[in-house]
Amino acid sequence: SKAARTGSGAITASFREVPMSALPQLRQLHDECQEAGFPGIMMIGRPGQPVLNVPVHEGRVGLVLATGLNPLASLWEKDHLAPGKRGDALLRLETSRPMVGPAPFEQLIPYRAFRERATALLAATAST
Repeated sequence: SKAARTGSGAITASFREVPMSALPQLRQLHDECQEAGFPGIMMIGRPGQPVLNVPVHEGRVGLVLATGLNPLASLWEKDHLAPGKRGDALLRLETSRPMVGPAPFEQLIPYRAFRERATALLAATAST
């Protein structure tokens, strides 16, 4: 996507608030995500201070998260999700289906393994 390529462009993001007491754990989670190559936490505010002009309640901290289907949109833009391409069957259009409700726990991917799985998928689709 343009945003991934140039560092500028549209992505989906959401704003959340957490209790001020959770700030140390939030910063730790942010660091762990960065180390794993998953920069989903884009911005952490200061207690009670606005984040990107969005007001934050007293005693809480605002944060901005990259959310939605940004990684899948990027793969789709590069034609890695087109029917007939090799790769992880979970990401192939002809086998995908809408998801209603949360996924079973066994199907979830630990965030530390996400980068490895995505790299393997890209390598498999590039060799076709």
